[in-house]
Amino acid sequence: MDIRHLRYFVEVARAGTVAAASVSLSMEASPLSRRIRDLERHLGAPLFVRGGRRLDLTEAGRRLLPLAEEVLSAFDRVEALRIGIREVPFRVGLVPGISATVTEVLEDVLGRLRPGAELEFLPASSPVQNRKVLDQQLDIATVRVVAADERLGRVPIGVEQIEVLAGAQAAARLPGHRLTEGALEGWTLLTSYPLNFSADLDRFLAEQRLTDIRVLPRADTNALAVLAQHGRRVMLNLVGSPWPTSASLVRLVTERPILAATHLVWRRDRVDLDDIVRAVRERVTAEPDRFGPAPRPS
Repeated sequence: MDIRHLRYFVEVARAGTVAAASVSLSMEASPLSRRIRDLERHLGAPLFVRGGRRLDLTEAGRRLLPLAEEVLSAFDRVEALRIGIREVPFRVGLVPGISATVTEVLEDVLGRLRPGAELEFLPASSPVQNRKVLDQQLDIATVRVVAADERLGRVPIGVEQIEVLAGAQAAARLPGHRLTEGALEGWTLLTSYPLNFSADLDRFLAEQRLTDIRVLPRADTNALAVLAQHGRRVMLNLVGSPWPTSASLVRLVTERPILAATHLVWRRDRVDLDDIVRAVRERVTAEPDRFGPAPRPS
């Protein structure tokens, strides 16, 4: 048993299902289930009642949960101490396709407030970045989906437009490739992350009556593009971001723009980041035209 087993257990206990926990942990459900069973074998007792739609804690699980949370909290404090006593790079997570405007602001703010610090920019999906910020493997990160965890602070730093892509053959059935209301009813949307991050997108899905949404957390843009070009399937892409030229995809025309916000996230207990967060917030507030139109509430 190691610290990861406890982190997996706590995440499953909070999420209620292995499937939901696997998304937030950015790992497949089968390996996660095996790690939970490994922990149960090590402790000699089942931790969850299986058989229902949700995993409820057994008596052993209820006794372990507060202890596991205490151990993880202590581990995080040790990591914070390590950061305080050792010189390590300042690690910034970047969501794929982030705008140059946002990266310029981050570089400028960090250059002024952390002069001489080694900056390390690490690309990753939103779920991975949320987890790494919580685990203190990243100092700050830019995400489009903010995890529902009260330990995370957030501030919107940009608004980007989303486009809808479909395979050329399927798109040919839509006159002018235009999406009128209900045009995508019966189609499938492929995505690598949950879609609860934009009121515009929620409105679009409702208008299109698009209910078959398949979340593939391990799929990158290339994989989604390959899958989306076959049958009545669509995928999402940021306007201006490239997609594989080998994939036969067509941009569909929406009646209204689909906007989504990008957020800066950090751990609220990292008081050493307060000056950075304040400077970024002031910069975004002072230059609203550079950061896109104001997003609708999400």
